[in-house]
Amino acid sequence: MLGGIPILLALALTQAPCAQEVATESSLRELLQSAEAKEARGDSEGALEDLTVYIEAVESNPTASSTNLAQAYTLLGKNKAWLGRFEEALEAFNGAFEEGLEREEDWADLHFFRGRTHGALRRYSEALEDFKMAHALGVSLRYPEIHMYLGDAHFDLKLYEGAVESYYHFLEEMMNHDTPEEFTELILHTLYSSGIAQINRGHYLRALEDLTLALAFDNLDPHIHGHIIFYLGLAHYHLEEYDKAYENLTKATSEFGEFLTEGELTEAQEILKTVGALQGEVAI
Repeated sequence: MLGGIPILLALALTQAPCAQEVATESSLRELLQSAEAKEARGDSEGALEDLTVYIEAVESNPTASSTNLAQAYTLLGKNKAWLGRFEEALEAFNGAFEEGLEREEDWADLHFFRGRTHGALRRYSEALEDFKMAHALGVSLRYPEIHMYLGDAHFDLKLYEGAVESYYHFLEEMMNHDTPEEFTELILHTLYSSGIAQINRGHYLRALEDLTLALAFDNLDPHIHGHIIFYLGLAHYHLEEYDKAYENLTKATSEFGEFLTEGELTEAQEILKTVGALQGEVAI
């Protein structure tokens, strides 16, 4: 009987959580928290270092808890995307999907950020599907710009009606938002993109409205500035407002010609010749 005590004691000790395991779990939590803090202050390289150590530790240690592994993969994907490493980011996001998440809002965020990565890789159909799922799961409660990204995905697929609908939804949300100034660049992008989409739909008056609002923003990037004026010229031309078309297209080509593509320059120059001829006929 006495000889069996050491064996029973050894079994009990192996089944109880040891101090080393508790310390390991604690250190893993701290590592994940450190990665989150680094991401929050824009230190993506530092966050990646912590996350790489965390993931390797969990995957190589069968006794370590993997509860937060999907969260770690999501953070890994986000930080790789911030650094422009989109293929690697996509691989990390897919790893999070394989691990599975517990909360619906985490699934929504994962679809949202994977959709943005698909968009950066010009995989627009995949981006649209992710954005639709993110929206269905309520991601707009945390990221109202989901509607802008939905608009962009529709736009890139030349689905202009869906693009405009999503863009206007985003603008409506911004009208009711407590701090719309935080989204100034996104609002500008939305107005500009919506204006182009409206031109492609043949809705030239709505295009003028959106582009005129975009033009009113301060300190416009010259690339955006030149294109707004170019598309204003196109809209006026299709509305047969030839004086305004001539004015805008002349300014676009003379002041912002370096920011236009060859195709846009050619189109502007052809319209200017046509309008010039029409104005000459009117003058005669």
